[in-house]
Amino acid sequence: MKYYLTDYLGKKDEESKLETLRKMIKHTPFNEWKKGSGDSAINFPDTNEQLIFFKLEQGVFIMQHPDYLIPMTSDKINQKAKTLTHYVGGNEMSIPDNSLYSEEEAFEVLSTFAQHKELSNKYKWIDLYEIEFDHGFYNKEFQCLI
Repeated sequence: MKYYLTDYLGKKDEESKLETLRKMIKHTPFNEWKKGSGDSAINFPDTNEQLIFFKLEQGVFIMQHPDYLIPMTSDKINQKAKTLTHYVGGNEMSIPDNSLYSEEEAFEVLSTFAQHKELSNKYKWIDLYEIEFDHGFYNKEFQCLI
């Protein structure tokens, strides 16, 4: 299955291979992910669905776009989350710390998507904003932060 891997500097790899993905996750220091767009993505030519990901000091964040779905395990869903911040496309993005994965776990999730064009069934994919953390969005109807 043909997919494209776009790195955090915007370079699109037309000949994407799993080894390129593995190297990006394992060998790119988290400080490098502060450059460029701040995120990387796996895309397919025939759909707008993609997995975006980036690396922080604490782990790797993965999100299905455009639906903002993140992979979670039942034990992580119930954890109290701390808010972390990363810049994506020059904009601050708040994420819950319990949504981060090790390099090995991240590679497993990302390679499943790259090889099969589907989200790993090992995880429950939930809306990022269903997690309780300070994401900073304001609800105009109720005039409060949600």
